[in-house]
Amino acid sequence: MKIAFHPHIVGYGHRVRCNLIAKEIVKLRANTKIVFLDRRDDPLYKEDWTPFKRVHGGFRRTLSSFTSSCLVEDCAMIEDFRRRWRAITGKIVTILNPTFRPEFSQQKHHLRHTDLIIICYPEGFFPFPKILEDFREKIAWFGPVLNLPGGDFQRRTTGRLKANILLSRGRKRLIPLIRELAEDLGFEILETSFKSEQEYFNTLSQSSFAVTQGTTAVFECSQLGIPQVCLPINEEQLVVAKRFSEAGGLKYLPLQEASSVKLKELLVDVVADAGMRAEMARKAREFTCEPGQHAIAKAILKTVRGSS
Repeated sequence: MKIAFHPHIVGYGHRVRCNLIAKEIVKLRANTKIVFLDRRDDPLYKEDWTPFKRVHGGFRRTLSSFTSSCLVEDCAMIEDFRRRWRAITGKIVTILNPTFRPEFSQQKHHLRHTDLIIICYPEGFFPFPKILEDFREKIAWFGPVLNLPGGDFQRRTTGRLKANILLSRGRKRLIPLIRELAEDLGFEILETSFKSEQEYFNTLSQSSFAVTQGTTAVFECSQLGIPQVCLPINEEQLVVAKRFSEAGGLKYLPLQEASSVKLKELLVDVVADAGMRAEMARKAREFTCEPGQHAIAKAILKTVRGSS
């Protein structure tokens, strides 16, 4: 069995999500061959971001897709004639986020060739997307795909307060603002590489709190008991931040509203009050949900076997 992954190249999270699902597939079926369909316009084209084989070049990508049992596309649908051919030669699984831009209405017809639509949020966390009504029977909801350490995760938050900056958008504007506030409020800034799991988890273990944005980081920090200040940039991130905030699990400020003054208002109590940080982490842990990658891997394998 061969499974080809096609992750969206905007944001590192899509690559992480596909990598984690692929690893679970291999755990369930050891002889599965995994390939990633690479793109030269990928900002990380020259980076070593996956342990699996990356297929370069238009012809080799197309050939690899057609010779696979299943194409798993993460928010990056193939929209031309290759999709029709792909549907004849094997299965298509499409991973979608639960919110959609208006232009998706012009693209959703491509889902008629998809065998399984995966949304990586528990059913009920978001309302059912009306734009997908015609494909309701193909949709399966799962928990978020999370990158969590194996074994016990021990936090080492002693000494000076340390803030872990887990932002993907707006960094050029926000990092200088946060650096100014770090000097003013007396905390240290930590930054880490998502491409090194050891470094990533080691830095998280030292974090007094995290400045998050993406939904995956919110769920991961909640699982690990790390208090958060969230700066959402789009509808999906804002919905998640609001839900956790209502549960007392974090504080948030929409990115477009983030100024030095408002960020300070948001951070001052979090920095000063250890009891508040502990309570935020506790409530976030109670509100979060279990990771979904194992169940997603099983669903993909079941979809592929349905063709045999």
